[in-house]
Amino acid sequence: MKNDVLISKAYYKLLIPTMLTNLVSSVGSFADTIILGNMIGENALVAMTFNAPLFTIINTIAAIFAVGGTTLMGHYLGSGKKESSCKVFSLVISYVVFIGLLMTCLGLFFIDDIMYALGSRGEVFNYTKAYGIIIIAGILVFLINVIFAFFIRMDGKPKLAMAGMLTSIALNIILDLLFVGPLGMGVAGASLALVLSQVVSIIIMSTHFFTASNTLKFKFYLSVKDLIKIFKTGIGTSTTFIYQSIALFVLNNVIFRLSGTIGMATYTVIYNVSLLSLTLFEGISQTIQPLVSFSYGEQNSTDILIIIKKGLKTGIIFSFIVIAFLEIFPQALIVLFGIKDSSIITSSIYAIRIYAIGIVLMTINVIMSYYYQSTGKEKFAAIIVLSRNLVSLFIGVLLFGLLFELNGIWFGFVFAEILTFIMWIAIANYYRNKKACKSIFLIDATSELNLSVEMNNTNYNKDTKNIIKKYILGENLSTNLTNYIFSIIDVSIRQLSRNNTLKIFINNKSDDLTVVISNDGKVLNIDDKVSVPSTIRIDKYENSVFYGLNRTVINIKDDIA
Repeated sequence: MKNDVLISKAYYKLLIPTMLTNLVSSVGSFADTIILGNMIGENALVAMTFNAPLFTIINTIAAIFAVGGTTLMGHYLGSGKKESSCKVFSLVISYVVFIGLLMTCLGLFFIDDIMYALGSRGEVFNYTKAYGIIIIAGILVFLINVIFAFFIRMDGKPKLAMAGMLTSIALNIILDLLFVGPLGMGVAGASLALVLSQVVSIIIMSTHFFTASNTLKFKFYLSVKDLIKIFKTGIGTSTTFIYQSIALFVLNNVIFRLSGTIGMATYTVIYNVSLLSLTLFEGISQTIQPLVSFSYGEQNSTDILIIIKKGLKTGIIFSFIVIAFLEIFPQALIVLFGIKDSSIITSSIYAIRIYAIGIVLMTINVIMSYYYQSTGKEKFAAIIVLSRNLVSLFIGVLLFGLLFELNGIWFGFVFAEILTFIMWIAIANYYRNKKACKSIFLIDATSELNLSVEMNNTNYNKDTKNIIKKYILGENLSTNLTNYIFSIIDVSIRQLSRNNTLKIFINNKSDDLTVVISNDGKVLNIDDKVSVPSTIRIDKYENSVFYGLNRTVINIKDDIA
């Protein structure tokens, strides 16, 4: 029986806006690179690459709070703890504002030391400082922009987050051309354009807080206990940016010493190609993250498996499209950067084609790291992230760099993805056998005991009823409770049209039973239409909307069971 109609609708409702949001956010810096490369030259490109670790550090902090916060929020929402989910949002905003302001003050005070620490020297130092000082001044803007995008998406408005980002990227390009061109502001103009465009994105997304559908209510809230929970939940995949920062610092210095400006210009191309590829596949990862987190909190293993399999399938399809483009048209990207030196062009074409080989495994590794983090397996996520961004990468770069010099470094990226894939598969299989899980997705055995079944007016028949009845008999529920469950299903089905789908999810806990009725039609009226037997107590009856799906949650106590 088909059981993925509703969760598939939620998945695709979130997929396109999330992928576009991620893509356009990286296109912002990509546009800077193209405009600066064409209008100023190679020194501007090198200055941007030296500043890349700054973005990495900012993104790390943003991701810890955004991914950790929304994952924890999803767990709370899935388990019916709405008040706790609102506290998560308030706590994240409170701490992010404090951290952002502190980083800006310290960064501006130690600006020269930071630029030297990033490896900038000689004629490119002034370019690096001019670009970096405005980025440091705008740290809070970057942090809030990411936080709003994640939480507003989690609150069921992915299109609004996308609208903010699309407007931001369009404005960024316009301001880039204005500030760098006619106004002659150089690299500082590009970084100023980036900050101002993200301010506009924040303003657009902020309109969500004044709508009736908003559930994100801010009240100043600090809690070390909840902060630790967010940090623990978010650190897994968020360490990607920490390790990237270390890798960028090391590779910038190694490549600059190994091949000078030619090597750094080539690495700038590869870095931007990897950034665009990664943000595309992280868009898929961030699509599954709120859905898996919510289903994990709900203990709905059926939906969890549907979501991760769809995510992997989507990622693999897109990865082959990206590989085909990079292998066939590498020159198209290089031309965008305004590079005219034939040595750099030749080096970049070779580097792009090597890098493209590892994209399929990169996609799988990234998606699985988000999946494990969303299902409470933070250590698995951390292993994948640490391996592909640092340990396996450095092993590969060292090994192939010694053998093939500059070209060997690009093979090191591919090696890192291969070794990471083999490593996490082996560890997941060991854990699966140890915990008696059915697959490498490591679904807890207890969540596999719940019932999840879809139906509509045309297929709610004897077979469907037998599936539900078989589950109920296995759970030893009372006759009154059994009749009550079938009554609410009958009433729900009758309220929907033939084109609507309805899903019944039953979670029989030790102390109570939860029935969740989801549909793609309308908010159901069950409470007034079904009489409750005297032996049954309703502890909770709640209607809500989750990514376009109407949900009715009923917590039931069977007093005579």
